Amino acid sequence: FVKVGDKVVAKVPFAEVEKLGLRVGASWTSRLAQTCEQAFNLFSAKETGKKILAIKGRTAQQLEVKLTEKGVSVAIARQAVEELRRDGVVKDEIVAEQMAEAEVSKGAGAERVKRKLRDAGVSEETATATLKRVTKGKSEATRAKEAAEEIAKKLPAKLAKASKWRRVAQGLEPSG
Repeated sequence: FVKVGDKVVAKVPFAEVEKLGLRVGASWTSRLAQTCEQAFNLFSAKETGKKILAIKGRTAQQLEVKLTEKGVSVAIARQAVEELRRDGVVKDEIVAEQMAEAEVSKGAGAERVKRKLRDAGVSEETATATLKRVTKGKSEATRAKEAAEEIAKKLPAKLAKASKWRRVAQGLEPSG
């Protein structure tokens, strides 16, 4: 807390006190008040961002949107996300990997996975590299064939050939 006389005039993160030029006997100006308010808002946005990320991993773009939904100004949200990214707290690559793995495990095709990643704010290059890593470089046709073979293995041997094909085809249909 910053006090002028007996009155609390601002809240500032302790780590920012020196950087802001706050010291005993310093003049309290409207510019300094504004700077302190901005520093506190940034600090609060970063703390809120960390809490959001503790619940669920998000890309930088998703986190920025979530912060603005919580009432943080766009400029402060953008700066907070950038600082969290620089500090290694926001990692689009890890979130992209988790999203891609979840989609691929549901049988989603490459274009659908890439679209979901791009919609989440992941760059085209990162989306492509992540998809390649998650699918271990296998083509969609190879993955579909392996999935079909797995489904076929689990079917009863006495099942008619047409029924087997139908069940395999149903098992390969995208789920949502």
